[in-house]
Amino acid sequence: MAEPLALTLRESAAATASGSSTAVEIEGRQRIARLDLEVDAFAATSLVVTLERRADASAPWETTATTTVAAAGKFDLSGAVGPLTRISWTLAGSGTPSATFGVRGTASTVYAEPADLSAYACKAEAISELSSRKIVDALIGASSEADGYLAARYTMPIVSWDEDLRANTAKVAAALLFNVRGADPQGPDALIFDGRNVALRWFDRVQAGRLSPNIVDSTPTTYQAGIVVASRTRLW
Repeated sequence: MAEPLALTLRESAAATASGSSTAVEIEGRQRIARLDLEVDAFAATSLVVTLERRADASAPWETTATTTVAAAGKFDLSGAVGPLTRISWTLAGSGTPSATFGVRGTASTVYAEPADLSAYACKAEAISELSSRKIVDALIGASSEADGYLAARYTMPIVSWDEDLRANTAKVAAALLFNVRGADPQGPDALIFDGRNVALRWFDRVQAGRLSPNIVDSTPTTYQAGIVVASRTRLW
């Protein structure tokens, strides 16, 4: 994966009304972030902070994480990010409520996002009790495990990929989450671990060259062998 990107969505500052931050543009392929909401001072009834992203300036904002706080402290706001990312907040309380807070963390490249877990690996309610940070950590861990296979065949980092890599990474991440949540590998949860085994066999076949998925790596595309002279037979 590409190197993690330090990400600050809001420097610590006082807020006395609801609002939103200026959108941050993420130019790389980092699409998930471990983020901390740091509330340094709190004089309100509640503060609801939402993590949002959109594909471009004309797309609607998508909510990827929400945290509600009622006191000062550090709170998790991890979730999907980019290409444009911001936070918005709602501050409630009598009189003139206020809160001093900031949001910062690191964004990482992953081959699957939180929504891919329910699309390819497990039902959303099966992991609903787990925190956003645990889900983000599992996706980062599964993508790192995938890199162990991909690095043997491709020039890292990977720059684009298809649904097959996305789906198999999600299956590995789901098994990691079930281990955290607690699982019965001999009962209904066996399907999750069977899915992980299928995914690892897929990665093994890709590594060995028996499968050629639509993966683009960092191999230079320019010709670097020097001057090329081409000729053709004269037609007259």
